Amino acid sequence: MNALEIVAAISLIAVLISYASPSLLRQLERGKELTTLSREQELSSAVRNWYEENAYTIDSAPDGSTVTVNGKNLYLPKNTDSLKNHYTPITRDLITAVSLPAGESFCLGSGTFPKLTKKTSYTYPDGFGDCFLLYATEQKTAPDGIKYRDFYVVSAGNNREVNFDGKDAEDDIVKLVSGYEVEKSLYEETLKKMRIIKDSLENYFYTLYLNDPTRDTTIDYFLRRKTDGTEITNATLIDNSCTAAGENPDKDDCLVPISQIAYDEDGDGNPDKEELLDRLGLTGSDLKDAWGNPILIDTASSHVRSPETGKEAPFTARLVANTPWGDKIEVIVRQKF
Repeated sequence: MNALEIVAAISLIAVLISYASPSLLRQLERGKELTTLSREQELSSAVRNWYEENAYTIDSAPDGSTVTVNGKNLYLPKNTDSLKNHYTPITRDLITAVSLPAGESFCLGSGTFPKLTKKTSYTYPDGFGDCFLLYATEQKTAPDGIKYRDFYVVSAGNNREVNFDGKDAEDDIVKLVSGYEVEKSLYEETLKKMRIIKDSLENYFYTLYLNDPTRDTTIDYFLRRKTDGTEITNATLIDNSCTAAGENPDKDDCLVPISQIAYDEDGDGNPDKEELLDRLGLTGSDLKDAWGNPILIDTASSHVRSPETGKEAPFTARLVANTPWGDKIEVIVRQKF
């Protein structure tokens, strides 16, 4: 190959590179975006599980407060906070996910927010080599009354500058974790559990009624009492919730965990909790709401029909669960004849 041919070959290569470079760069960029999207999907699943496990802590606290989740502080922003205060580092300590590195730090480094300071030691970075960020919103209220916070997994993208403000992402790559979906699911799961308890109680007391030869409709099986105040002799293993309430915060409403109204049938000073659950066909986990707190029962307050309040049959009891945002879920249990 002579000198002229070499020059011609070099020129041809240069022309080919000039055409290929933009396409190649686009492919490389797209590859980084796909890597980011794939990892965001995995992280969003981890964040959803984390939210479900800690929903009561997160959504019972007011905006502008700091809560402890998995031993780490989590700031819950106000809508007047600066952009930076809406962001939290995604770390293994905060959000349990196998793919997250232990002790991963917030990747702002010494840079000035919103510009990220490059760091090469991330073991689970986005496709551009930076760490993922967690954006939290202020608490929101849905039309059905459910309160929640949305979380977003955020990658700053190719320009490595955080822009997402809860509405506009610009060139950030963002994945929503819907707080409404989480809290709505927990609400419905709680209501389902309460209805199972309701059915168990109603069927249990209906069986007692059918087993009574006199079919006495003046008996309130929720209280072990008749309307004239006399105690019934066939044990129902459930006692007066107002008595059991003692000095509990909900004393006025006579609300106590269901296990606390088990009756001491044999008089040994120990209420027969296991026997009560066995007769109702329930387990200890059935008596907790989806947020992990005891489902409460009221058998004797002014909110129910009972001989204690001068009411006649059909007698009732209340099941109550407290939501993180302070509302009560209430299910009425009715004694069937």
